[in-house]
Amino acid sequence: MDDEALREAWRNQPLPPQEELLATAEAILRTDAAARVKEHRIRVVSWVVLGVLCPLSVWFSAHGVTPLVRAAYALVAVGIAISVTAEWLTLAWTHQARAGAGASRSQLATTAASLARQASLFRSGALWASPIYVGVGLIGLWMFQARSRIGGAGLLLVTGAAWLVSAVGGLAKGRALDAQRLRLQDVLADLDR
Repeated sequence: MDDEALREAWRNQPLPPQEELLATAEAILRTDAAARVKEHRIRVVSWVVLGVLCPLSVWFSAHGVTPLVRAAYALVAVGIAISVTAEWLTLAWTHQARAGAGASRSQLATTAASLARQASLFRSGALWASPIYVGVGLIGLWMFQARSRIGGAGLLLVTGAAWLVSAVGGLAKGRALDAQRLRLQDVLADLDR
């Protein structure tokens, strides 16, 4: 089904009452405004994280107590930079998938492609965030060896648990985005009939 056939089918549908149209439009505008506010907050947090934690990690990597601690903080700095970059990519893809002036079919295809990229990014999140967890794990190892066995073991345990939770959460979010993408592809397939 091409765009002209879709427009003709749309024109032949009975018009809903004016109140329903206004309510639908208001709901869409509220959802879009909420998404924009959320994206703005994420961008602000990303800039704060990048602006504060990354330089601190770099400083600690240069002035750490031992080479192990310096390497750990260097890994944390790399992981923070990668995480912030991944968040920026997600925001860019979300913005790219917003409805525009293009044809409805191409907009649905763009959104489906964006969802596929985002799902892949979330599924691999534990891998690209691994420098943070490895770096904090190395700090835990140093604590275990040089300071406190209980504190070091606790940090290692918490770090491992956080890594596992982020991996499971990323996989779940990836599956949810894939399900949404599949629903969009079903709509696209229906349009082609």
